[in-house]
Amino acid sequence: MLNVEAGLDKLAAQISQTIDWAACLEACVEAGVDRFIELGPGRALANMTSEAYPKIPARGLEDFRGLDGVRAWLAKSQG
Repeated sequence: MLNVEAGLDKLAAQISQTIDWAACLEACVEAGVDRFIELGPGRALANMTSEAYPKIPARGLEDFRGLDGVRAWLAKSQG
């Protein structure tokens, strides 16, 4: 973004349009993603991910007590 107006237009477009979450997940899996962590509040997207791809670990940030927990989960899930 080179100016505030362009940034506001882009943000408005992003929050006013729906996304095809299933297609986003499929693209991630095809790209080789082997785990998901939801950074926003709640874990609705992590739950949807787990339902669609039960063999791929998916967690919400709120599942952890802090960043050390996130780091430990990522290290453990790497094998």
